[in-house]
Amino acid sequence: MAEEQDKNDEEKFEFTAEGEALGYISLDQARVLALQHARDNAGFYGPGYANRELVWDELSAEEGEDYYRIRLSYRPVRGFRGKPGVELLAIDKSGPIALRQILSEPRPSRRLFYGLAGAGVLLAVAVTTAGLFAAGVFSSSETTTTISLSPRAPSRLVSPGGGVTVDLPADSVAAPAQLTYRPLTLTDIPVLPARYTATGAIFDLTTDSTLLKPITVSIRVSAADAVAAGSDEENLLIQQHHDGAWIPLPTTVDFTASTASARVDRLSFFALTVRKALPRPTSTVAPFPTLAPTSTPTAIPAPTPTNTPLPSTATPLPPTNTPVPPTATPVLTPETPTPA
Repeated sequence: MAEEQDKNDEEKFEFTAEGEALGYISLDQARVLALQHARDNAGFYGPGYANRELVWDELSAEEGEDYYRIRLSYRPVRGFRGKPGVELLAIDKSGPIALRQILSEPRPSRRLFYGLAGAGVLLAVAVTTAGLFAAGVFSSSETTTTISLSPRAPSRLVSPGGGVTVDLPADSVAAPAQLTYRPLTLTDIPVLPARYTATGAIFDLTTDSTLLKPITVSIRVSAADAVAAGSDEENLLIQQHHDGAWIPLPTTVDFTASTASARVDRLSFFALTVRKALPRPTSTVAPFPTLAPTSTPTAIPAPTPTNTPLPSTATPLPPTNTPVPPTATPVLTPETPTPA
């Protein structure tokens, strides 16, 4: 009887070709299954780790009434110094993976500047890194999370930090599936068009099924986003990357509710972006020719007229009064008596 019981136990814990158990699995088998699943699905960690050699360590294993909860740490084998990431896998006692969630991502050591020469270089890198943290590019509260989708019921995914909400109506998928949210940084996404700048909301949405209906993606708008947009709702756009290009989506922005939302029918990279103002158009009218400056004429003082006596050209006329010779007045001489 003991041999028969052992045989039945062995058959109970056998796995199919798809990795599923024929019966209930033990906690030890759940541990192995968790490690195998993590190793064979490294793409779950994102592009930064999908093509790198990783190493896993079991942190804890707990048995519940229906599920096993396995916590694993993961990190790159080479070129990594810092704190490993942590993930949680909930495994049904019949074998399938019911939930897989990233609790924390690997964090490189803060000694990022080791080996850089010169205090100026160290200061510049430190200031840049601090600015990225302040701008929300790196968010410690956002981690990868996964929810289960039911064909007949609506579903909602809320990111751990509450910055992103995804609403799926009923009948969005044809069969039970999973939806995964994964936060990204600027280094994880293709370059945005030159006219747009990214905010701190950058993420990837994936599912193992095909969407049958459009879903709604909502992103929380911060005060800094509103300022960057010049308080103009049209300058905030959710963009989606697919077919090798970024596509601006019809976005509804509500500054009062601090939300920006868009409807999509496929999943990929998403980013909340700010549209820059266009430069003022340059006039095509030919400018007027610039006249060379003319010298201001110097006023020449008018000469002071001098009274120069002109020589007289008049010929003196002889006096017209011809002197009349005086007429001799006869003098009466008394007669002398002649003597007789």
